[in-house]
Amino acid sequence: MMREGKTPDSFTLSNALRASIGGSGLMKVSQVHGLIIKLGFGAHSMLAGSLIDACAKCGSTKSAYQLYKIMIEKDIISCTALIAAFARLGGYTKDAFNLFEDVKLMQMRVDDVILCSILNICANTASLSFGRQIHAFALKSQPSYDVAMGNALIDMYAKSGEVEDATPLLLMR
Repeated sequence: MMREGKTPDSFTLSNALRASIGGSGLMKVSQVHGLIIKLGFGAHSMLAGSLIDACAKCGSTKSAYQLYKIMIEKDIISCTALIAAFARLGGYTKDAFNLFEDVKLMQMRVDDVILCSILNICANTASLSFGRQIHAFALKSQPSYDVAMGNALIDMYAKSGEVEDATPLLLMR
């Protein structure tokens, strides 16, 4: 509840979005979204990324994707949230791959979350060719990777029937 004379700032609204995730979260996220627009923060990039993340985590990936499409200035936070949601929910393979290509074209720094999410999609759709491309990209952009990346690569190769390619990754652990 807002006190008279006190208007929330973008930081407060971003935290309100994070707190809305869960149970009946989508309704709460919609209410916070309305407040964001009413207060004139609709074009604020940090809030756009937080809103996309909140919608996606509440299961409304279509809304999250629509919000992303209308963003004036795309950022890595919103791209990461959307690609991770696509990976978590499945059924958005083409959209995820297209968004990943957009991230590279916009020359954004691709992080481990995006790479692991894309590798997860490759594993679940047996997209070995694209998975190998992602592996090569990961090696070029991040010559050493962590356990999560190693696990994502092993999972992708194993689910694509290329257990021999996953074996050296197991030995690197």
